[in-house]
Amino acid sequence: MKILVTGGRAPATMDIMRSLINQGYEVYGAESMLFPLARFVKGVKKHFVIPKPNQDLAAFLKAIKEIVIQNKIDLLIPTCEEIFHISQGYDELSKHTKVFCEPFERLNQLHNKYAFNQLVSEYGLTAPQSWLITTDKDKVSLPKDVGLVLKPVFSRFGSHTLIKPSQKVIANLKINEPYIAQHFIQGKEYSTYAIAHKGEVLIQSCYYSKYKAGRSTGIYFEPAEIKSITEFIKIFCKRYQFSGQIAFDFILMNDKAYVLECNPRVTSGFHLLTDKIDWHSILSGQRQYDIPNMQHMQPFMLGQGMMLHCLKYILKNPLQYIKDYRRAHDVLKHKAYPLFKLKSMLMMLNVLCRVIRVRKGFYPASTYDIDFN
Repeated sequence: MKILVTGGRAPATMDIMRSLINQGYEVYGAESMLFPLARFVKGVKKHFVIPKPNQDLAAFLKAIKEIVIQNKIDLLIPTCEEIFHISQGYDELSKHTKVFCEPFERLNQLHNKYAFNQLVSEYGLTAPQSWLITTDKDKVSLPKDVGLVLKPVFSRFGSHTLIKPSQKVIANLKINEPYIAQHFIQGKEYSTYAIAHKGEVLIQSCYYSKYKAGRSTGIYFEPAEIKSITEFIKIFCKRYQFSGQIAFDFILMNDKAYVLECNPRVTSGFHLLTDKIDWHSILSGQRQYDIPNMQHMQPFMLGQGMMLHCLKYILKNPLQYIKDYRRAHDVLKHKAYPLFKLKSMLMMLNVLCRVIRVRKGFYPASTYDIDFN
């Protein structure tokens, strides 16, 4: 089977490609970034540089279609936010290959933080009470006696998130795009990743990001098994009759899981499944039963990220940091990624050039061409 994987700038996408290659699939890559990480995965048949979907959606979809037809691709797997652009060409692309995602209208309802929150409430599941803010008038009706979290309806990396802002900060906030306001819930954050088919969860992982790059980008993944979270994923996917990749972020308070948002794409949770997933079963729509309990697995980390962001953690608790680092498995330290540190510098330079050109921070610059807002 020939498989085209897009979104190769993400480390998790590298692991998707590696796991597919290891199981005998012929893997191709396509990216609008010149030097994505996945370009250096050993065994990739061919890599294509394609137009930026944010700048020219028609050209982007045309390029994908041409790659699919010319290389007789059997399956297209989008992984990052380019999935929202590919899903807009779902009907046309589906004439030529199987597309491993849902049509745009269904994905966008999950990507939109407020629409997702309302859907969760409709299903009778647990989420923080939320309010949509589209005008200054909407800010006036927000509760003033509780802590709130405000963030854009479409956002990533925790950008522009305000945690328990004062009334003055809220009043001065410029509403240039829709925001969601949610009750602040004190608890421990967990993230999940799953693949579902027609509402049935085929495989999943759950983890706690013990160390982060910035406010919300995890670089250290402590596997976990939380019953209330597992139950939420099962019920939500069944009610929505979801097919494809899906991820959720939760706050756990007193064993009660409050879902914060949904990302219907790959996340770092795939790292925990890389060497355990059976793609033949998954692509056949069959549930995989032989995944070990997450609580019995060792932690996973992005070693390079841990080194780049170590200072703030070492200053707090050096012994704990060293202990955690030594017991974790570095997902990028693998023979499938030869000379990774050297080659990843090309992507770093690629992103730094973008930082200068588009005048954004490092993480926003790394995804500005595929963001869907």
